[in-house]
Amino acid sequence: MITVSQFMLIIWGFFLFCSSEASDPHLAVIAGDLGNATDWIQQEKAYGTPMHVKNSYESANILHMHVPQQTKIAYWKVRVNESHTICPARNVSLLLQHGSYPVTSIDGGKFPENFYFPLVTTYTLQSLSDSSLHWVNVTNPIPGHWYILAYLNSEDDRITQKDLAVKCLATVYIEGEYHVTNDVIIILPQVHDYQDIKLYQSVTGSQLYKFYVPSDTWRVRVNITKCLRVVHPDSDTSAEDMRGCSLLLSVSPAAFPNILRNNTMWKNCSEEAGDEGSCTLDFTPKEDAWHYLSVSAYGSTVSFALSVGYHSCSYEALEQQYMVMTELLPSHICASLLKSQNVNLDARTQGRKVIGCLSQMVWSDYNTLLGSTACGSGFIQVNNTNPSEYLHVPYPLPGLWYLSLFALCYPFNISSSSEPCEDDKSFKVLVSLINAPCVLGSCGQHGKCYTYFSGMHLFSSCRCFLGYTGWDCSDDSKAMQDYELLLSTLLLTLSNIMFIPALLVSLYRHLYPEALVYFFTMFFSTFYHACDQSSTYYFCLMKYDVLQFCDFYSGLLALWVTVIAMADLPFTLYSSLHLLGAIGLALGVQYDRQGLWVFLIPFLSAFFILTVSWVAHCRSKRSCFPKKPYWYSGLLPGILFFAVGLTMYAFLQTNDNYKFVHSAWHMCIALAICFLVPRSKGFIIDEGTNQSESKQMYEEQAVGAMSPPAQLRLFPALTLRGFGSTENEERLQKIIHMEFSLWQETGEKVPQSLTPEQWKNLYNLPSRAGRKKYLLYLFKVEKAKEKQVIKKEEAAQLREVYLAQRREERAKNPHIIYGLAKNTILLKVYDKTMDMFHNYKVFNAMLWGQSIVFDLSYDSYMNQRECLNCADQIQMALAANRRHADPFHVQLCHVDAQSPTYRALEKFIPTIREPTYPLSIHEHSYLNLYPKDKLVYLTPHCREEIKEVDDDVTYIIGAIVDKSGGDPISLAKAKRLGIRMQKLPLDTYLNWGMGHKTLTLNQVMEILLDAKHYKDWKYALRHVPKRKLIKFQNLQPKYPVPAVLQKGTLKAEAINEKVWQGRVQRFDRQS
Repeated sequence: MITVSQFMLIIWGFFLFCSSEASDPHLAVIAGDLGNATDWIQQEKAYGTPMHVKNSYESANILHMHVPQQTKIAYWKVRVNESHTICPARNVSLLLQHGSYPVTSIDGGKFPENFYFPLVTTYTLQSLSDSSLHWVNVTNPIPGHWYILAYLNSEDDRITQKDLAVKCLATVYIEGEYHVTNDVIIILPQVHDYQDIKLYQSVTGSQLYKFYVPSDTWRVRVNITKCLRVVHPDSDTSAEDMRGCSLLLSVSPAAFPNILRNNTMWKNCSEEAGDEGSCTLDFTPKEDAWHYLSVSAYGSTVSFALSVGYHSCSYEALEQQYMVMTELLPSHICASLLKSQNVNLDARTQGRKVIGCLSQMVWSDYNTLLGSTACGSGFIQVNNTNPSEYLHVPYPLPGLWYLSLFALCYPFNISSSSEPCEDDKSFKVLVSLINAPCVLGSCGQHGKCYTYFSGMHLFSSCRCFLGYTGWDCSDDSKAMQDYELLLSTLLLTLSNIMFIPALLVSLYRHLYPEALVYFFTMFFSTFYHACDQSSTYYFCLMKYDVLQFCDFYSGLLALWVTVIAMADLPFTLYSSLHLLGAIGLALGVQYDRQGLWVFLIPFLSAFFILTVSWVAHCRSKRSCFPKKPYWYSGLLPGILFFAVGLTMYAFLQTNDNYKFVHSAWHMCIALAICFLVPRSKGFIIDEGTNQSESKQMYEEQAVGAMSPPAQLRLFPALTLRGFGSTENEERLQKIIHMEFSLWQETGEKVPQSLTPEQWKNLYNLPSRAGRKKYLLYLFKVEKAKEKQVIKKEEAAQLREVYLAQRREERAKNPHIIYGLAKNTILLKVYDKTMDMFHNYKVFNAMLWGQSIVFDLSYDSYMNQRECLNCADQIQMALAANRRHADPFHVQLCHVDAQSPTYRALEKFIPTIREPTYPLSIHEHSYLNLYPKDKLVYLTPHCREEIKEVDDDVTYIIGAIVDKSGGDPISLAKAKRLGIRMQKLPLDTYLNWGMGHKTLTLNQVMEILLDAKHYKDWKYALRHVPKRKLIKFQNLQPKYPVPAVLQKGTLKAEAINEKVWQGRVQRFDRQS
């Protein structure tokens, strides 16, 4: 059978043969780019990411370069730069390899057993990160993808704290230059035996050829015939001297031949050529690939006839002792062996053995299989005693892989007599392929497998612990001993016991918040370091990230609260700084746990607060603060221990002494806190005055005549809670009047005067900040009214000017003038007329329409602002009801004339009590007006939804504004009264977003009006704000469409998006 590629190759060669000018019928000259055989140069650049030392594959940089086809030589210019000029030059190793990532042991560990090393050349370069240039030259490189692995060699194992020193990072820059040639002659090979295609050449020096090898090609033979030396006609060289064939043949797949590469086959024809001048080079090719042949003549010009022949894969050409499988899959067994699942053996002895060789690009022949050294690291062997074997291939090269197997028989005991194997016996060989990161997806017990990105390149690598090295963390030559692991765990955990003295001292001196912080610091530091150990001696109480955050956070918080306690601040400032430090430190630790600024900013801030407080104490007391005993016995030892611990933590830690230095850091900080904890803590206003006395003094000063502003600034917070007597209330009201007057004098944003109702609201506010916020609101309202008055005055002046102009125009032109705001033939509809029209509809509804009730009994559940909002919503609901084509008969029940909601409603609607206003107001309950079976209480907390608005039912709406959407107050009231409850069908028709399913009173009124009039919930629910929905879409209802929609013009099947839009616009115009 001729494959498609072979057939196309024959047709192409026949076309070139017919178009050539060769005189010999068996000669075809095939060349590429004849007349343009000149070299050209291609360049590219690449740079890596900044590198740091970690002694593992994860810290390496992987760069990618692409070598074009037919490259004669490749030059790579390498330069390594440091991120800062003050950084020292460091050693950098670079490895260049074709096809896949270079495999190397960066940490110097051993490779695991059964490790496969590809038979590709890896070029190594040692450089310094001093911006010096280095060159890597590769002759006849393999075209395609090349990968450069760059990493820093470990020189220093010190643990450098972040931001404490200049972070030196090395960056690799590579420039590639490729010299490409087109001086390559294409050879048309012989596919069948009856073909005789030869290329006659005369070569002086060397010449390159290429030919394409299709799939299923078993062997390739390069034939040199009629090889003769070419001499000058005038020379006296004999025919005997012309017969020497001084040619050197070399062939390589995919690239120009290079004797230094393993995949380059070569032959010296001068050692083989006979009298006929023939020379043959047989080799195993790479399928579906171009092969390049180099013919070099040395000594003189040589003429020869060149031909290339293929030997396709067939059953007769194979020996039955072995089989060849491509891509490590048994389904691709060559030729007729695909039909058989068993390998028949010529067994003559009892023992059976299968040897194999794993190779890339080309399969291994019989001689390679028998010699394990020729196969290299890809050699495998299984027998009766060792029934299974595996190979680990790291970062495999892309392309076809071959596993060649060969079966042998041998005796169990060589000294015993051999017994023949049974001829009818056969056995199976199972081949499996596992694709997994690292080494079968793990790194043993002393490492973890991680996946990394370097640029755009993904790779997996093991991160080893406890001194283990190697590709799979199995090399224990540098590993820590068991007693060292136990000692490290004990030192790092038990050193936190030194916080117990600081804890006890704090409790003894009644510093309970500080004692609690010290306890949590000791607790989380102990369990964090117990979990941080990568050995058998570890224990994780929580997640590692949680423990690490708590350790860093509690340690910084312990230092913060200690310095704040040393400052001896007033209680309000003391507690505020505690809260501020807790929030700020949590934010900083979460943002950057190891940054220097996370430690430096709180420390400097606390030191500044401490200094200011001590200076203020010294000035007020006119003596040194704190006293000398604390300086000598507390402050100086504490600073000394803190400085020693900080020096060890910042400059002396290394990977080897970490357990000792870090444990000493724990003990130094704990002892420093123990000495620095102050001896007393009080809310000091003056010497000998405690908190209760100062409070009584403040009240006594406030009751008198207007006291100076300093008395208010002494206690910025004032609360009304706890003073229930009338006398105390009068005294505190005087204080609030004094506070209001003081703010007016100091120019604060407060109104000029207050109404009695506003004074009452001000008395009910418990804090000074709340009163100031309320006065700011009244100030803005006052300024808004003043602006409105100014606008009205300006509008009146403009109107006077306009009227004066109109009078002048009419005096000049007495004729009728038509136009806007002039004479017109249209009848003007006044607002009074529209009010009468709307009132007529509502009065008609009061006689014959359906009723709806607002329950105004919820004022006790609302504050002043919520009552105001409730009245505003009722006003808008009444306005919407008046405008609607089919309004309700609205009734207000449980009305208290002194309630905040009703008084606000009277302000919004001054005519609400007039008989001409269409509204029913009742002080009694709605149960006195309607029977229970005709009442339905609308509450969002019930389960039953309204299917359609019932004309025989009176709906009750609770007049309550609850922005939190929490307590089901209306649900509880309806249950207590035994009234049926329903809610709007929001879940059926809407995709409700985040938040509570609560609507304003006017929105509920508008939804009920449209649902009653149009019998269409989809249209009625358009009043729900879009911000509360995930996506407002036309959903189908969960229950069948009512019968009223299935008749007339409102058929459900006729309703689509365009119809809906038209209806919405029409209804809006009608409104």
